[in-house]
Amino acid sequence: MALRQLWIISLVAVCVLADDDATVTLQQGTLRGKHIVFLGQKLEVYLGIPYAEPPVGNLRFKKPVPARPWNSVLDATEIKPGCMQGKIPGFGSVKGTSEDCLFVNVWSPGKGETLKTVMVWIHGGGFNFGSSYEDWYNGTVLAATADVVVVTLNYRLGLFGFLTARTTAAPGNMGLYDQALALQWVQENIEAFGGNPEKVTLFGESAGSMSVHAHIISPLSQRLFHRAIMMSGNLYAGLMEGADEMVRRSNNFARHVGCATLREDFSTQSDDVLQCLRSRPAEELQAEYDHFELRFIKKMMPIFNDEFVPVAPCLAITSGLLKNVDVMSGVTKDEGAFAFILQPDKRIAEEDLQHVGEEELENVLRSVMQDWLHEVSATLWKHYEKDINPSTWKTDFRKASSNYITDIMFKCPNKLFSDRLLNAGPKLFSYVFGHRSDVSHFPKWAGAPHTSDIFYVFGLPLLYPEQYTEDDRQLSRDFMKMASTFAKEGVPMLPTEEKWPEYTAEDPLSIYMKAGNFTPVKPADLDICDLWQEHVC
Repeated sequence: MALRQLWIISLVAVCVLADDDATVTLQQGTLRGKHIVFLGQKLEVYLGIPYAEPPVGNLRFKKPVPARPWNSVLDATEIKPGCMQGKIPGFGSVKGTSEDCLFVNVWSPGKGETLKTVMVWIHGGGFNFGSSYEDWYNGTVLAATADVVVVTLNYRLGLFGFLTARTTAAPGNMGLYDQALALQWVQENIEAFGGNPEKVTLFGESAGSMSVHAHIISPLSQRLFHRAIMMSGNLYAGLMEGADEMVRRSNNFARHVGCATLREDFSTQSDDVLQCLRSRPAEELQAEYDHFELRFIKKMMPIFNDEFVPVAPCLAITSGLLKNVDVMSGVTKDEGAFAFILQPDKRIAEEDLQHVGEEELENVLRSVMQDWLHEVSATLWKHYEKDINPSTWKTDFRKASSNYITDIMFKCPNKLFSDRLLNAGPKLFSYVFGHRSDVSHFPKWAGAPHTSDIFYVFGLPLLYPEQYTEDDRQLSRDFMKMASTFAKEGVPMLPTEEKWPEYTAEDPLSIYMKAGNFTPVKPADLDICDLWQEHVC
């Protein structure tokens, strides 16, 4: 479904006030947005605000350049394209993408007597997919119910966001530099929308959460926010490489499209290689990139050992690079089930595996093992395969594989991050999202897979009440309250009005979240995490 259609559908739940434009004047010029009303709360909405010059032509692969001023009133009532990307595994192509994509969106309750807390969202998608215009990132409900200013942003992805030559013309980490410039834009402009630049909480999910981790340890962006909410991801999960490895991948791609040779590449003829790559249409390069490397983890990714992230993430906190920022961090109970849900062959995710072969199921796990911790994956897997009963092999194998992926990609990295954060001093509040809606579009066996919590923190059960149950709607109200009270006060408020227990070394408690159930729990003894950590950090 096209992005425009998604956003039109979302307007059904809100009242758009015709002939009642919202306007705001920034340093660059004046914007025209729109007023909407949701559950009696009037909001100002501004979509597609440029925070950078279009990264096209000679700006392709460079750090972003702040947007120039404009003279006439700029229309900010329509969505703009997402950044260049290919097909999302298991979902197909994303509509409405462009190289000219560096925009932010703002939902604001308007100016009041006091400035409001700001929550800035970074979307996920493995640094290769996604957009701030996905319908589940609509900031209407969160802004209206929590009385906060919500900002979402686009950043360059994949080839265009992370190709690396280690030169000023293509430094790598362009996507992270984009995010940092958007955060700088917030500092300079959010007060005009009624937001407080001194109370900015950065939050994101999956690769968005990994991005939050990068900003926490980056000397370039630490001063641009004050609290962090990290949902299902940090850099210990492996989606960051050394700069030299990303230069190698970039050279391989340049050779693949005929812009480099074994003798003439980024190490010897960087300017010529970049000139060749910049001469190609963006759509052509994206198509070549999609087929260049089928293994997801071998795509273009963020790098360390550069200006943005000076050392490997495992060394950053112990090296004193951590910003002293309090964190709310969590995972979903069944993160790893998403690996099966994303498969192009949808039978693999169905309840009944009668028509699925054993090899097809094994291929899902095999691809994960190749990409993550390949050298020790067989050793780690032994801890899970013992739970497989030969008489129910298919369903048991899928569940064991899901648990394996959940642990090595999410729970173990989250535990390591939590432990190291505590040693550095900031406060930490932890959760496990275990809710599965009675009307969930995910299969029942999958429980609460990766991305489950996004729908609730953005209030989709309230935006589309007919598609959810009352339990879902109440959980969404509760989750938004917990996230927003953390952003406002530094401590998330439980729906029971009880104090959310801080995660400490002596008492490492997380809140297990389901509809009507917010229970402090201690983490299971994950011995596997000790073995995992030996090979990661």
